[in-house]
Amino acid sequence: MSTESTVENVQINSLDEYIRKVSGYERGMLFRGVSNIKYELIPSIGRIKDTAQMGRALRSEYSMLTNFRERSASFIDSPNITRLAVLAQHHGLPTRLLDWTLSPLVALFFAVRSNYDKDSLVYIHTTQNFQFEQKIDYDKYVFSCNSDITQEFLALTNNNIHGDDKQILLEYQDYVVKKLGNTVYQFSPTCVSDRMHAQSSIFTFHPSPFSPLKDDIQATIIIPKDIKKRLYNELEILGIHEFSMFPGLDGLCHWLSQVFPIN
Repeated sequence: MSTESTVENVQINSLDEYIRKVSGYERGMLFRGVSNIKYELIPSIGRIKDTAQMGRALRSEYSMLTNFRERSASFIDSPNITRLAVLAQHHGLPTRLLDWTLSPLVALFFAVRSNYDKDSLVYIHTTQNFQFEQKIDYDKYVFSCNSDITQEFLALTNNNIHGDDKQILLEYQDYVVKKLGNTVYQFSPTCVSDRMHAQSSIFTFHPSPFSPLKDDIQATIIIPKDIKKRLYNELEILGIHEFSMFPGLDGLCHWLSQVFPIN
């Protein structure tokens, strides 16, 4: 298991240099590109700047997922909360999932496609805890979804997790993590669209959504802001572009507007 101090940090200055660097890693490594070097490995539901709002986020997570399950039945009929969370994440709902890819070029694309005034980063993650999607106990960690643990917590603490005190929800979250474990699992999701195939998607599930992933990060590759647009254009020539990453009319129109600019 790697730690923060053993992570290899390297800066690249060309696409060739990037390819040579990532080619040195074994098959099966996970890659995640972020457009701002300051972005940590925190799933979207946990990106809360104000710690006082963390409890609200946990309550909102439950409300969003239960409403999503009820209102998405015509699109996907599945009792599996993890599979529902994959679909919800795919369409922009905050979840405990974090997107990764098996393709280093896909990761680079997402690192250089925006925030041109910021240096970018590609994380390289080892798959130490790979699991099948159906065995990810997503629902057991979500506030109020696991009735047995909820009743056990209430009996021990005599707290009302349905009241207005959001701090109690953080205590409940800590209790669940201590009870069920805090292992971050990687899993290959059920593909709900061509986009996930195109992006070679892999997810990580984060029991503690507010804590950035630190373990098993093999390396980080820094992409200076001055070369991001050049790399983006070079990837387009190689077939890694908006339409190939986002199959569909939205991706096609975005790509065409770049290939045939009007100004």
